[in-house]
Amino acid sequence: MSFVLTIAGVVIFLALVSGNGKSKNTGPVRIDHSHVIEDDDYECAICHHRFRKNIMICPNCGTRFTGRVEDCTEWDEEEDELEAWDEEDNT
Repeated sequence: MSFVLTIAGVVIFLALVSGNGKSKNTGPVRIDHSHVIEDDDYECAICHHRFRKNIMICPNCGTRFTGRVEDCTEWDEEEDELEAWDEEDNT
């Protein structure tokens, strides 16, 4: 009996580790770039084309996106720039 339970446990473990189940974002994703002053823009993770429309298909290569990833690096850079401008104005 314990042999059967051991085999069943190994099978379950291998099924979980192998990733045969569907995960949330298995396909290409759209990269969302947030901006402080301007409107947000988006980037295709496949061809790296940037576009302004909030759509889930790349207008350049036609890739259908299955999810989104936020990229806030530009937001942080713009925020630092604005703080530097404010400091210059206050002096």
